This record gives sequence, structure tokens and C-alpha cells, in this order.
Amino acid sequence: MTMRLTELANLPPARLSVSFRRRSPGELGRWAFDRTLPKPSSVCDPSHPLLRHPNGDRIVADFPSFTTPAFMMRAIPTGLLYKPPPSHLISPNTLREDADDPSVVHMPLASTVHKLLGVRFYQRDALRRLKTACALVVTRGADVINGTDDGPRLILDEERARHRWVLAGWTYVCKISPELHRMPYTELVPHVRAALEKMARRGRNVERRWASERL
Repeated sequence: MTMRLTELANLPPARLSVSFRRRSPGELGRWAFDRTLPKPSSVCDPSHPLLRHPNGDRIVADFPSFTTPAFMMRAIPTGLLYKPPPSHLISPNTLREDADDPSVVHMPLASTVHKLLGVRFYQRDALRRLKTACALVVTRGADVINGTDDGPRLILDEERARHRWVLAGWTYVCKISPELHRMPYTELVPHVRAALEKMARRGRNVERRWASERL
């Protein structure tokens, strides 16, 4: 289905939805700016297999990542998020009702912004645009084709809407650049599609390696 962007608001509900809310008590902590291996005692899962890797620097190299003119995105295993202060712990009773809903794709997203993005309005708008593009790819199979007369056009293929766009058990971290605020969806969607596809493939390869190392 080929869509004009002005028509998106009139689409019927998709069979999948995306939740960007964080569901774990972990915090981004030093992962936002530091690539130093954390101590096992400081993370949510001290037994995580990556913490036993003989070369600690490889941990960061194993994280799926993707860089575009609009954003830099990487994924961090949720177990390696930093422990929050005791007062910030999440009670099991506070989990959302959609926690086990198969129609909801969970993509916990933490964001940082480039200092040049400035005013909070632009920061919120850029993050909203990124989430919209992610949701279009995951729930609508969105892509962009080059039209002959009216330029690039957004197409939707819900046969390609699936959970496999997103890594389960990982938290996504995105650094937003000023270009994202100005970028049309016909440019942003292909960037998001490429990022999610590459990161999901890389993350699953890493997970298979973790499993083999436990044997």
C-alpha cells in the first residue's frame, strides 16, 4: 500500500503496537557516555555471560549499533543496565497490563540529544518523530520507494510487520542529532528500517554465541 504522509492519521489500527516504555528497574547510568566495563556488582544481572568474557572491551563491541545522519542507535542487554537506587526500584505490581500481550512489541527506548538540538520543544519533537518512524516499520512494515513523478513515497506492507524487528531483552539507546528534527519521514524511515534490521540480526548472533559459551 502506497501512502501519502497526510493519510497516515486515517489508517485503521494495526494488528501490532509498540511500547517504548521501560519495564525493568535498570538505569542507563554510565552507558549514556562511558564505554568502560561496569563491575558485576553494579548491574542488574551480575551473572550476565558478557561479564565473564576474557576481553572486557569486547562487551561494547558486541552491542548492536547503527549510525545515520539523524541518530546513533545501539542496544544494551537489559541485564547490564545499572542498578537503580533502592528508592527507584519498580514493584512487580507496577508492570503494565500489556506486559504479556502478544500484540504489543516492547522496545524500551532511552534517548540522549545532541547539544546543538537546544530547545526542549525540538528535543521532544525529534524523539516523537523517531518513535513514529520505528512504529511504522515495526507495526506497518513501512518502507520508501522512489516515485517517478512525485518523488519518494512511503509504502506499507503489514505482512512485514513483526516482533523480529526488535530484540527482546535489550534496551535501545539513541543519540538524536539536529538533522532528525528536519528530516522528512521519507528519509527517516529507511534509516530506521536499516538500523532495526541490522541490529536485530547482530543481536541474535551475539545471543547465540552467549548460549554456546555457557555449554
